[in-house]
Amino acid sequence: GVPGGRPPGPIQPTQRLLTAAEELFGERSYHRTTVADICARAGMATGSFYSYFGSKAEIFAAVVRAINTDLRRSMREALDRADGGPPRWPTIGVKLSKFQTEFAPTQACTSTYDVLRHIAKTLTGEWDSHSIDEATAARIIFVDHLGLTATDFDLTTAQQDALFLNGVRAATTFMINCAKANGVPLR
Repeated sequence: GVPGGRPPGPIQPTQRLLTAAEELFGERSYHRTTVADICARAGMATGSFYSYFGSKAEIFAAVVRAINTDLRRSMREALDRADGGPPRWPTIGVKLSKFQTEFAPTQACTSTYDVLRHIAKTLTGEWDSHSIDEATAARIIFVDHLGLTATDFDLTTAQQDALFLNGVRAATTFMINCAKANGVPLR
Protein backbone atom coordinates (compact mmCIF):
# COMPACT_ATOMS: atom_id res chain seq x y z
CA GLY A 1 0.00 0.00 0.00
CA VAL A 2 0.80 3.65 -0.13
CA PRO A 3 2.07 5.37 3.06
CA GLY A 4 -0.87 6.93 4.86
CA GLY A 5 -3.27 4.52 3.15
CA ARG A 6 -4.15 6.94 0.36
CA PRO A 7 -4.18 5.64 -3.17
CA PRO A 8 -1.96 7.44 -5.67
CA GLY A 9 -3.80 9.85 -7.89
CA PRO A 10 -5.42 13.27 -7.72
CA ILE A 11 -4.72 15.67 -4.87
CA GLN A 12 -7.16 15.21 -2.00
CA PRO A 13 -9.83 17.95 -1.58
CA THR A 14 -8.47 19.05 1.81
CA GLN A 15 -5.00 19.59 0.33
CA ARG A 16 -6.43 21.43 -2.68
CA LEU A 17 -8.27 23.78 -0.34
CA LEU A 18 -5.19 24.30 1.85
CA THR A 19 -2.98 25.03 -1.16
CA ALA A 20 -5.52 27.48 -2.61
CA ALA A 21 -5.97 29.21 0.74
CA GLU A 22 -2.22 29.54 1.31
CA GLU A 23 -1.74 31.05 -2.15
CA LEU A 24 -4.65 33.48 -1.79
CA PHE A 25 -3.78 34.57 1.76
CA GLY A 26 -0.26 35.28 0.49
CA GLU A 27 -1.43 37.14 -2.61
CA ARG A 28 -4.42 39.05 -1.24
CA SER A 29 -4.26 38.82 2.58
CA TYR A 30 -6.62 37.04 4.93
CA HIS A 31 -9.22 39.82 4.95
CA ARG A 32 -9.42 40.16 1.16
CA THR A 33 -9.83 36.41 0.60
CA THR A 34 -13.26 34.78 0.76
CA VAL A 35 -14.28 31.15 1.10
CA ALA A 36 -15.67 31.43 -2.44
CA ASP A 37 -12.24 32.61 -3.68
CA ILE A 38 -10.55 29.63 -2.02
CA CYS A 39 -13.05 27.18 -3.52
CA ALA A 40 -12.75 28.72 -6.98
CA ARG A 41 -8.96 28.44 -6.85
CA ALA A 42 -9.25 24.82 -5.61
CA GLY A 43 -11.77 23.99 -8.38
CA MET A 44 -14.47 23.05 -5.89
CA ALA A 45 -18.03 24.16 -5.16
CA THR A 46 -18.28 26.65 -2.30
CA GLY A 47 -20.71 24.46 -0.37
CA SER A 48 -18.24 21.59 -0.27
CA PHE A 49 -15.76 23.77 1.67
CA TYR A 50 -17.78 23.26 4.85
CA SER A 51 -17.38 19.49 4.61
CA TYR A 52 -13.67 20.03 5.30
CA PHE A 53 -13.41 23.28 7.30
CA GLY A 54 -15.88 25.09 9.54
CA SER A 55 -14.82 28.61 8.58
CA LYS A 56 -12.21 30.77 6.89
CA ALA A 57 -10.53 31.19 10.28
CA GLU A 58 -10.28 27.41 10.64
CA ILE A 59 -8.60 26.94 7.25
CA PHE A 60 -6.29 29.87 8.03
CA ALA A 61 -5.20 28.11 11.24
CA ALA A 62 -4.68 24.90 9.26
CA VAL A 63 -2.55 26.78 6.70
CA VAL A 64 -0.40 28.26 9.48
CA ARG A 65 0.01 24.82 11.08
CA ALA A 66 1.00 23.30 7.71
CA ILE A 67 3.54 26.06 7.05
CA ASN A 68 4.95 25.59 10.56
CA THR A 69 5.22 21.82 10.02
CA ASP A 70 6.93 22.31 6.64
CA LEU A 71 9.33 24.87 8.07
CA ARG A 72 10.26 22.66 11.02
CA ARG A 73 10.79 19.67 8.71
CA SER A 74 12.95 21.73 6.36
CA MET A 75 15.03 23.07 9.23
CA ARG A 76 15.49 19.57 10.66
CA GLU A 77 16.55 18.21 7.26
CA ALA A 78 18.93 21.11 6.69
CA LEU A 79 20.52 21.23 10.13
CA ASP A 80 20.35 17.78 11.69
CA ARG A 81 23.12 15.31 11.18
CA ALA A 82 22.08 11.69 11.55
CA ASP A 83 25.71 10.55 11.31
CA GLY A 84 26.92 12.54 14.35
CA GLY A 85 29.36 14.55 12.21
CA PRO A 86 30.04 18.26 12.52
CA PRO A 87 27.34 20.70 11.46
CA ARG A 88 26.84 21.13 7.72
CA TRP A 89 27.67 24.79 8.17
CA PRO A 90 28.74 26.81 11.17
CA THR A 91 26.02 28.11 13.42
CA ILE A 92 26.48 30.99 15.80
CA GLY A 93 24.53 31.46 19.01
CA VAL A 94 24.38 34.11 21.68
CA LYS A 95 24.25 33.22 25.37
CA LEU A 96 23.51 35.89 27.92
CA SER A 97 25.54 34.64 30.88
CA LYS A 98 28.88 34.67 32.55
CA PHE A 99 31.58 33.23 30.30
CA GLN A 100 32.20 29.55 30.93
CA THR A 101 35.68 28.08 30.92
CA GLU A 102 34.73 24.46 31.59
CA PHE A 103 32.15 22.62 29.55
CA ALA A 104 30.27 19.43 30.28
CA PRO A 105 28.34 17.82 27.42
CA THR A 106 24.78 18.90 26.75
CA GLN A 107 21.92 16.60 25.89
CA ALA A 108 20.03 16.90 22.63
CA CYS A 109 16.28 17.38 22.72
CA THR A 110 14.60 14.27 21.38
CA SER A 111 10.96 15.35 21.51
CA THR A 112 8.71 18.38 21.48
CA TYR A 113 8.27 17.89 25.21
CA ASP A 114 12.06 18.13 25.71
CA VAL A 115 12.19 21.35 23.69
CA LEU A 116 9.34 22.89 25.72
CA ARG A 117 10.92 21.76 28.99
CA HIS A 118 14.25 23.38 28.02
CA ILE A 119 12.50 26.57 26.93
CA ALA A 120 10.77 26.71 30.32
CA LYS A 121 14.12 26.22 32.07
CA THR A 122 15.65 28.99 29.98
CA LEU A 123 12.81 31.37 30.83
CA THR A 124 13.16 30.65 34.52
CA GLY A 125 16.90 31.32 34.52
CA GLU A 126 18.01 27.70 34.93
CA TRP A 127 19.88 27.62 31.62
CA ASP A 128 23.04 28.95 33.23
CA SER A 129 23.22 25.80 35.36
CA HIS A 130 23.62 23.70 32.20
CA SER A 131 26.98 23.41 30.56
CA ILE A 132 27.81 23.59 26.89
CA ASP A 133 30.33 21.33 25.18
CA GLU A 134 33.55 22.92 23.98
CA ALA A 135 32.74 22.53 20.26
CA THR A 136 29.41 24.30 20.70
CA ALA A 137 30.94 26.97 22.93
CA ALA A 138 33.38 27.86 20.15
CA ARG A 139 30.38 29.03 18.10
CA ILE A 140 28.64 30.99 20.87
CA ILE A 141 29.00 34.66 21.66
CA PHE A 142 28.95 34.79 25.46
CA VAL A 143 27.52 38.10 26.71
CA ASP A 144 27.99 38.93 30.39
CA HIS A 145 24.49 39.28 31.83
CA LEU A 146 25.54 41.49 34.76
CA GLY A 147 23.69 39.16 37.13
CA LEU A 148 20.34 39.94 35.49
CA THR A 149 17.87 37.16 34.71
CA ALA A 150 15.52 36.49 31.81
CA THR A 151 12.60 37.62 33.96
CA ASP A 152 14.06 41.02 34.89
CA PHE A 153 11.69 43.08 32.74
CA ASP A 154 12.11 46.58 34.19
CA LEU A 155 15.73 47.28 33.30
CA THR A 156 17.05 50.75 33.88
CA THR A 157 18.57 52.68 31.01
CA ALA A 158 21.99 52.14 32.57
CA GLN A 159 21.42 48.36 32.72
CA GLN A 160 20.23 48.30 29.10
CA ASP A 161 23.25 50.30 27.98
CA ALA A 162 25.64 48.05 29.93
CA LEU A 163 24.09 44.90 28.43
CA PHE A 164 24.31 46.41 24.96
CA LEU A 165 27.97 47.34 25.42
CA ASN A 166 28.72 43.86 26.81
CA GLY A 167 27.09 42.43 23.68
CA VAL A 168 29.14 44.68 21.39
CA ARG A 169 32.36 43.73 23.18
CA ALA A 170 31.55 40.02 23.10
CA ALA A 171 30.53 40.06 19.42
CA THR A 172 33.64 42.05 18.49
CA THR A 173 35.90 39.62 20.34
CA PHE A 174 34.09 36.68 18.72
CA MET A 175 34.52 38.13 15.21
CA ILE A 176 38.21 38.91 15.81
CA ASN A 177 38.75 35.33 17.02
CA CYS A 178 36.91 34.00 13.93
CA ALA A 179 39.11 36.12 11.69
CA LYS A 180 42.23 34.77 13.41
CA ALA A 181 40.91 31.22 12.93
CA ASN A 182 39.98 31.91 9.27
CA GLY A 183 36.29 31.29 9.94
CA VAL A 184 33.76 30.12 12.50
CA PRO A 185 34.98 26.97 14.21
CA LEU A 186 33.12 23.80 13.22
CA ARG A 187 34.42 21.82 16.19
